[in-house]
Amino acid sequence: MTKIERGNKFTGSFYLSDLVTKFRFTVNAIDTKGRIGYTQSSVQTQLPFYLLFELPPAMTVGDILTIPVTVKNNGPNTMTYSITAETERNLFT
Repeated sequence: MTKIERGNKFTGSFYLSDLVTKFRFTVNAIDTKGRIGYTQSSVQTQLPFYLLFELPPAMTVGDILTIPVTVKNNGPNTMTYSITAETERNLFT
């Protein structure tokens, strides 16, 4: 609990985890006259660059694999990407 004097403003700091996720903040307040206040806000954390892809849970011999890949650049600069996938020869023998 934090007591806020005149001005009705509070400034604080905290650390977020390394997770790429959304954090929600909730503030409840009661003034000296018993009035109740409530607000909620959120912040989204993200990496400057990452790849998203999902492999199928199972395959059988002879299947053709298509892997959709999303390249996400959240940084301020334009980047050029090159993605290459390789497998070992005779992977299924």
